[in-house]
Amino acid sequence: MKKLIFLLVFYHTYSISQNNLILQNPNGDIVNVIVTPVNETTINVYSIVHFINITDYFDHNINIENNIIELNLCYQSTVFPEEDFVTHNDEIDVTGLSGEYSLIISIFDNSEGCYVNELDSETMSFSLPLEDEVQLSNPTFNLKSKIKAYPNPVKNILQITNNSNSAINSIQVYDVLGKLILQENNPTSKLDVSSLKSGLFFVQITTDKGVVTKKVVKQ
Repeated sequence: MKKLIFLLVFYHTYSISQNNLILQNPNGDIVNVIVTPVNETTINVYSIVHFINITDYFDHNINIENNIIELNLCYQSTVFPEEDFVTHNDEIDVTGLSGEYSLIISIFDNSEGCYVNELDSETMSFSLPLEDEVQLSNPTFNLKSKIKAYPNPVKNILQITNNSNSAINSIQVYDVLGKLILQENNPTSKLDVSSLKSGLFFVQITTDKGVVTKKVVKQ
C-alpha cells in the first residue's frame, strides 16, 4: 500500500511539473529558413529550429493555395528541458507555379495532437520559378553563441554578456523539473543566484530576436 501511494504521489508531481514546463517555457523558435531551387519544378525548404524540450521530428503537411505555400512541422515534446537546434529539409513540388508566393512555415508540438499547439510561425516571400537561394531577413541562428553566462559553476553572481544586436527582455531560471525558480523582467548584466540551492539549473534568456537557454551549475 505504501509503495502504491508513493507511486501515485510521484505520478501526480511529475504531471504537474510537465504542465508547468509546457506553460512556462516558450518551447520552440524558428531561427532561420533557407529556400533553394532543386530544379525548375522543385524547391527545398531547410529550417533551423531552436527547442527547449523537443525530442524528435514527428510529422509534417504541405498545402498550396492562392499563392500561399503552407508548411507545418510537428515535433515530439518531452517533459525534461534540453536545449537543442533541430534542422529539417522538405522538398516541395512547385510544378506549374509562377509569380509571387508566400511561404508560411509553422512549428507545432504533439502534446495536444499535431497542428493544434503552434509554437512559432514565420512568413517569407519569393518568386517562382525560384532562381536563387532566399532566407529569412533576420535569422537568429548565431544568437546562442553571442550571449554568454559565466562563471559556470557559479556561486553568487552570474554574469550575462550580450554581443548580439538584440535586446534582452527577461531572464528566467528553471530547475531540472521545469519549475520556474527565479525571474528578472528588467535584467541587467548581473544575475544574483545566491538564494538558489546547489544543483543544475536552466537559465532562459529571452530577447527580441529569440530565446537562448544556458545550463548552469550552482555551487
